[in-house]
Amino acid sequence: MIKRGMVLVDEKTEEPVNVGDMRIGFRGVLYKVTGGEPPRHVGSTGRVYLDDGQGELYMYPSIVNCKWIPEKSA
Repeated sequence: MIKRGMVLVDEKTEEPVNVGDMRIGFRGVLYKVTGGEPPRHVGSTGRVYLDDGQGELYMYPSIVNCKWIPEKSA
């Protein structure tokens, strides 16, 4: 997923993570990626929008082992 020049990627592989991808959270919960918001300033991690089957959640990317990086680095 690319937004405002940032790409959401897997923390370990740095492979892009897209809307519709399924991710396992650090507590073993399965989430569907529904969107996200990259960081707006230094020190921010941005957010990722997830669906756990009971509704949409707004979480830190690290919950599902993701991070935002500049698009040119992806």
